[in-house]
Amino acid sequence: MSEFYNDKYQNDEYFWGKQPSSTARIFLRRFPLHEGQTLIDIGCGEGRDSIYFARNGYQVTGFDFSPEGVRKSIAWAEELNLSVDFFQADINQYRLDQPYDVVFSSGALHYIPKPLRKDVISNYKYFTKPGGYHAFMVPVVKPFVPVNPDWDPKELDWISGEILTHYHDWVIEFFSEEILEDIFSDYKFTVNRLIAREPSDYSG
Repeated sequence: MSEFYNDKYQNDEYFWGKQPSSTARIFLRRFPLHEGQTLIDIGCGEGRDSIYFARNGYQVTGFDFSPEGVRKSIAWAEELNLSVDFFQADINQYRLDQPYDVVFSSGALHYIPKPLRKDVISNYKYFTKPGGYHAFMVPVVKPFVPVNPDWDPKELDWISGEILTHYHDWVIEFFSEEILEDIFSDYKFTVNRLIAREPSDYSG
């Protein structure tokens, strides 16, 4: 993993702001909460999506590699009197050990090296409750979209559609490929968004 974002999280302001990601908003709009559902936010950063889901009734767990991000997430949750379980962990080493209704990640899976991706996602699938969801956003490489030279050199972008190859046995509820404006520069970047459902309760 990388210290890149830990350095950016050092000051009191929130690097990504306090509004939830578009991936979080898309998911909650399409699949409203059922009472008591659990969600884990992988690569939670400074907590903006974890806080959003907790405010909307989820029982939320979130982890990030950055100690500064986790510190700020905890402080924010305490300020709002929200119960969120935040902890520090490396996405490439940590494995889920209890089931969740939703496994969520917006912009963290690209730190997983390609040889590890099958193992990590298989673990996430194994610890997803029947009928549960995975909601992910991953940056993807496009040869016609120049890479921002200021991005973290340890980022390992996926190729277009690669995330789908891990979900051939799940129901694909939503998939998109989008070219987005970088909010910090004049560059653009491409992402895939995926919402997939564990199919054990699928009725067609």
